[in-house]
Amino acid sequence: MTRLGSIIAWLMVIVAGLRIGIGYYIAFTTTTLEEAEALSRRYLATPDTVGAINQGFYVLVAGVVIGLLVRIARR
Repeated sequence: MTRLGSIIAWLMVIVAGLRIGIGYYIAFTTTTLEEAEALSRRYLATPDTVGAINQGFYVLVAGVVIGLLVRIARR
């Protein structure tokens, strides 16, 4: 069971990292707000990049917490 928890934690961290990275990339490389909103809706399924970055950080924290709990359970 700890193996499954570890896999879930790693997937959460990876997906969160990608979401945060894509959010920052869109935010810093687009020149207009309309372009940023369009790319954010298309690739992140959120109306703006700030929401995607926030969600990414929440998932990242949750993944780290699950990883720590799995580590404690293995002892």
